[in-house]
Amino acid sequence: MSAAPANKLGVLCGLVAEADILRHAAPTHDQPLFAVTAARPGNTRACAERLVAQGATGIVSFGLAGALDPRLAPGALLLPARVIGPDRTVYATDADWRRRLEAMAGAESCSTLAGGDTVVATAADKARLFQETGAVAVDMESHVAASVAAAAKLPFLVVRAVADPATRAIPRAAMAGLDAEGRTLVLPVILALTKRPGELPGLLRLAADSRAGFETLRRVALASLGGLALGV
Repeated sequence: MSAAPANKLGVLCGLVAEADILRHAAPTHDQPLFAVTAARPGNTRACAERLVAQGATGIVSFGLAGALDPRLAPGALLLPARVIGPDRTVYATDADWRRRLEAMAGAESCSTLAGGDTVVATAADKARLFQETGAVAVDMESHVAASVAAAAKLPFLVVRAVADPATRAIPRAAMAGLDAEGRTLVLPVILALTKRPGELPGLLRLAADSRAGFETLRRVALASLGGLALGV
């Protein structure tokens, strides 16, 4: 009688820096499967489907998110119970899996996360999406990961940490530094700032806010040894 296949975590991220957090926390002999979209909506479904094709037994959307709820501060941990897509389709995250990770991470959440196909950059757009959906935050990967996981009948989870708060806009210069692999490059950001120097204060605030988000993600990754409680 053959042994049951081991659980294999499939991780969908927008940025290489997000994936690296789990990669460094997980044991070398039990690394998750990773797919990085580089925040390009056209890549997202193919990336998620690749995780399924590679044998993922559970899919998690992992990384930073933008707050829609003004009460959320940078670094807030989000383990939402639901994801609502741009077409208003609602997907439930796996309740048992979420509770296992809540116990490890010291968090509790029953909130809704919104998925978007474009960056929700301004405070006005964030406020509008908050009013329309009731979602507390938004990202660009979770709704697609949810759809692919549902089609494959796989458990699905979202682990996100707030970067930009609801009342702050994302400077355009920040997006200039993201390459096709999902890595952040400094030179394009500097060049963008030479054209829009007034964005520098906002860019510095975003960098500080993002650091708080990354620290939260590291805490969760270390608490679960990079496995995010899949199959525990």
